[in-house]
Amino acid sequence: MPAPAPERSQNFEAGIRTNQGQFYASLAGYYTKFKNRIQSITAILPGTTNVTETFFQNVGRVTAYGAEFSGTFKPSALNGLAYFNLSATYNIAKFKDDIVTPTLTYATDGKFIPDSAKWIVNGGVTIEPASWLVGNISGKYTSRRWSTFVNSPGSSVPGFTVFSAYVDIGDGFSLGPVKSVKARFNVDNLFDKDVLSYISSTVTGDGFFRPLSPRTFQFTISGEI
Repeated sequence: MPAPAPERSQNFEAGIRTNQGQFYASLAGYYTKFKNRIQSITAILPGTTNVTETFFQNVGRVTAYGAEFSGTFKPSALNGLAYFNLSATYNIAKFKDDIVTPTLTYATDGKFIPDSAKWIVNGGVTIEPASWLVGNISGKYTSRRWSTFVNSPGSSVPGFTVFSAYVDIGDGFSLGPVKSVKARFNVDNLFDKDVLSYISSTVTGDGFFRPLSPRTFQFTISGEI
């Protein structure tokens, strides 16, 4: 089998940005044409029933288009006590060809790329009640994703939302010989959601799934001597 041709892409992007004092935002749209995508494929050797081999081959074209927004709002009425941030990505990524192997053809033309969410939205609020105290709570929404190359029925993973939070304490104060002491308390997966965060797919079947870590606490303290 000849070596795969090199992957190539063409990327087009345009955007706008504004800074209005209390409000900062940017919006960008993009379109990507990708060809000669290289994919590892595991197939049963002809003449056998359970002996497989893995090889790499070009699987055709992929296109992706969408938009990305990012914004921060610092209302003057709150006197810097709190500010808000939001980012959102809308992405459509699809195969443009079927995948043809020496033994089988997979109907991937027009199907979504596995583990590619249409929507990813992050948002949060940060409060600063004092110069030495900062707190934040944020959430992330990931929409439905597919776990197979052919987007077979029942292979979609539902969307989910997870939250995290942190508190920063310290304004560079000294503690004996230790200077610039700061501490952070962090909580990931605040509400202990049981969801699938990562999908690794294969052409020939369903994917492999990695669950999101359960609620996790972290505490760090730093300083200089």
